[in-house]
Amino acid sequence: MITTIDAATLADWLVDGDELAVLDAREQGVFLESHLFHAACIPLSHLELLLPSRMPRLDTRVVWCDDGTSDLAERAASRAAELGWSNGAVLAGGTAAWAAAGRELYAGVNVPSKAFGEHVEHTYG
Repeated sequence: MITTIDAATLADWLVDGDELAVLDAREQGVFLESHLFHAACIPLSHLELLLPSRMPRLDTRVVWCDDGTSDLAERAASRAAELGWSNGAVLAGGTAAWAAAGRELYAGVNVPSKAFGEHVEHTYG
C-alpha cells in the first residue's frame, strides 16, 4: 500500500529539514513543460536505471508525482518499493493538485539556477 499526501503536507515536508526527494515519474519532455520546483525527473520507463545512482539511500523519504491524470506516480512508487526504497509516498492529484493549492509550477531545465539568477537580477538590478 502506497501512502498518499496532499499538497499542504508536501509543502510542509519541503521545509521541515528532513531529507526529502521529490521525483516526477513522467517522461522528460512532459516533465519539462510543467513541474514542481524541487522535482527531479525519474521517468517510470527508466526508473531501474536511474534511481540507484540518483538516490542511493534506500530509506530516503520520497514523494513521487505526475500530472494527476495518470497512475505513473503510483506505479513508480510501487516499483521503487519493490526494489527496496522503503519510504515512498505519492502526491495526491499530482502537479494539478499542487497548482490548485496555489503553488507554482515551473517549465524548462535548470530551474533553481534560473530562479536564483532572476532573484539577483530583480533584487540588485
